[in-house]
Amino acid sequence: MFEIKNNVHEGDKRDKINKALHSLVEKLSSNLDISTLKEMIIPDDLVKEVMEFQNSKGLKVEITNNEHAVACAKTIAFFANNQLKNVIFVHKNIINSLFDQELSKSSINIIHHELCHIHDNHINYKYFENRFLGKYIGDISEVSTSHAHVLFSEYVAECLSAATKDYAKSLNDSLNLLNRMIKSNKSYIDKYLYQYRNDNNAIEYFKNIQIHSFELLRVMTDICSLLNQTEDLKSLELLMTMVDEVCKLQKFYTVFSQLGSELKFLYSKYPLKKIEDYEELANIVEICWKLMHLEIISDAHGIVLKID
Repeated sequence: MFEIKNNVHEGDKRDKINKALHSLVEKLSSNLDISTLKEMIIPDDLVKEVMEFQNSKGLKVEITNNEHAVACAKTIAFFANNQLKNVIFVHKNIINSLFDQELSKSSINIIHHELCHIHDNHINYKYFENRFLGKYIGDISEVSTSHAHVLFSEYVAECLSAATKDYAKSLNDSLNLLNRMIKSNKSYIDKYLYQYRNDNNAIEYFKNIQIHSFELLRVMTDICSLLNQTEDLKSLELLMTMVDEVCKLQKFYTVFSQLGSELKFLYSKYPLKKIEDYEELANIVEICWKLMHLEIISDAHGIVLKID
């Protein structure tokens, strides 16, 4: 049985919430393997405490926190006593809304999604051990492969948690978010290019592009998971037209189309067992980088980051 660390609620209210959470998790995980779940944490400041936890475990410090979106939950995998463990951080507002009839469905799906990550982390460990854990060290192909792995993990969690999702609301929210992100993409890239031309720091530009492109691809991945679950062909055609209108603003439709096809193909092979399975998805990540004026050239003399 996992523990609940509730830093927000007190007394009888905390006991009531903790009991309800244990019951909810048991129900949502009936077809999942969450044996590695050690703790569910309800922090007072989610972003701050997630980053502190990641630092304490020597992990990559990463959590969505920008003008477009802020994380409301985060699953973190780590090793303790040579064993894989997972913790889930859940925003206090998500916990509170579980007891609100109008908001509870979305909150239940968020927790379900995180439990699916734990199931997926357990499966990934069987085949890749700790390859995708810890701070990144490696060459460029390993960077794009790492991005591909995380994107596919998000796709898997979205598909596995589909039963509790409000399909129409999720699709509408994701399309609106993608629209805002693509419309603001040029201003972000211009800012990064301006910074690069002033300090000539290609590594910093690469870092910014990685973060920015991943956030964009992450939203596209959510939409792909929803579209790939649609069986109504007329609705699918209409939705694809809507996505096309959004993505053509900056020529991202090719990326979106290839991403959707590859994610669907990989999910048909799930679980993945070889690093090579991520190769095509990693190529799509690098295509997205090129659309953001970054090309990576590798030859006998090393690696060159070409910024135009």
